[in-house]
Amino acid sequence: MDENKPDSNLEKLARHFEKANFGDYVDLLNRPWKLFWINVMAGIARGLGIAVGMTAVFALVTFVLINFLKSLSRSLSWVPTSRSWLSS
Repeated sequence: MDENKPDSNLEKLARHFEKANFGDYVDLLNRPWKLFWINVMAGIARGLGIAVGMTAVFALVTFVLINFLKSLSRSLSWVPTSRSWLSS
């Protein structure tokens, strides 16, 4: 029966807010420039991560594709123009 008291519900809510670090969130909302700069830095980091990741993926795909085409040109010895173009 203690759980139906308004005080116990309020205490549960307070504990929930403490676990969720709600005070830190409110503090961040009270300082909009800090929130702005945190989001700017997060966006820059995300953009750089995407750029580096996509560069690595494209480099790997290009490497595999070039090696595949070179091996294909070696097996297609009857096509001299593509063989000389691909081997250079």
